[in-house]
Amino acid sequence: MNKISKIIAGSTLAVAMGITSLTVFAAAKYDNPWEALAGITGKSIEEIEEEHFEEGKMLYEIAEDEGKLEEFRNEVLEQKKEVIEERVKEGSLSRERADQILENIENGTGPCGGGVAGQNYGLGFGRGMGRGMMNGGFGGFGRNR
Repeated sequence: MNKISKIIAGSTLAVAMGITSLTVFAAAKYDNPWEALAGITGKSIEEIEEEHFEEGKMLYEIAEDEGKLEEFRNEVLEQKKEVIEERVKEGSLSRERADQILENIENGTGPCGGGVAGQNYGLGFGRGMGRGMMNGGFGGFGRNR
């Protein structure tokens, strides 16, 4: 291989690696919907707990009141996606089932309706701290007192 061919091959490889690194999905910025809502709205977790537990507001309602519903929804969806991918990686969820769940999230269908925490609690698959099936989810990111 001559010098020019090596340069072209090396440049092509570098460009391909750069493009690949840009296509990695966006990582969630927060660990759970409560932290996300606090970070997005600038409220403390204690303020959010007060609105939720004492005033009866759901997390999505607090986000909506602050004009931050779309940002909150996007963050919670990223959190759900990360949980799903983690379950696939550890082997407790098949890739096929994960793809079905991800499709349901994207389409707003399925048991969580593509909703946000408080509206449809997260996808913790029974491992998270949550309200469970009777309150709109199945053991997701909920927060109990």
